[in-house]
Amino acid sequence: MATVREVIDFIVSLAKLAQGVDADGVYGTQCADLPNYISYHYFGKWLYGNAINLLDSAKAQGFEVIYEGPGVVAKAGDIFVKHFVAADGIDYGHTGLIIEDSDGYTLKTIEQNIDGNWNYLEVGGPARFNTRTYDGIVGYIRFPYGTDTSKPVVKEGWIQDSTGWYFKNPDGTYPFNTWKKIDGNWFRFNKDGYTLENTWFKDDEGYWYWLKQGGYMAIGWQFINGKWYFFKNNGEMQTGWIQYFDKWYYCTESNGDMVSKEVRKIGDKFYYFNENGEMLERAAVYVDENGAIHFEE
Repeated sequence: MATVREVIDFIVSLAKLAQGVDADGVYGTQCADLPNYISYHYFGKWLYGNAINLLDSAKAQGFEVIYEGPGVVAKAGDIFVKHFVAADGIDYGHTGLIIEDSDGYTLKTIEQNIDGNWNYLEVGGPARFNTRTYDGIVGYIRFPYGTDTSKPVVKEGWIQDSTGWYFKNPDGTYPFNTWKKIDGNWFRFNKDGYTLENTWFKDDEGYWYWLKQGGYMAIGWQFINGKWYFFKNNGEMQTGWIQYFDKWYYCTESNGDMVSKEVRKIGDKFYYFNENGEMLERAAVYVDENGAIHFEE
């Protein structure tokens, strides 16, 4: 029997990817398709009707139904059903999956068809994270979940799966395709919500960043694939001249790697950079018997 964690993890993955389920194959990803998918896929029974009809449908299928009232507190894994009157005057209702035990005041949910697009009755909308109050709630469907012997559902913080690391915000949402500062460090999350690590990232303005092991945004000098690079405090890779304490360095405009152990023409002048990348300001120059040029600080 499916566990609460198993079901929630799957629906969370839908919301992270901005996808949805169309359980009955008509009118796109409507809100009622989500609990209907869970009911059939995990428990082998179809529900029927619009969202407002789901409580009667679930009761007819033998599922536990709990009506809203004093002392009722929703739990993770419950399906809420509420009133919703559309523009045509019909109370189709609305529904979704509760993904955390309620605090008695709010519900952390994942719901389909809440984007507000003009054709929502015809095409629906993808699964989205949401937070709502108990206003308008009629009741809940509580499926016969199996015993969950795994770790409890994480309320917030870092989560690891077989793909990588992602982060759950206190409000139940997940950062994706964005930067987020966590415990004083910046992390970049990709379009699927996973943090980037050991890789380059180029933003829309053309600036390059390096995400280190663990996903931390690099700052200062970094040794990457055999070359040195310098990153500003905001993470942008710096090119051109760099003054670091009392020394001058030069990072190429083309790739950003530090110049070292060579004479380089920059503008209309020649400069020598030692093995540490430091520009020599004063040096003795001599040519050996083989014609090689040497610099002595």
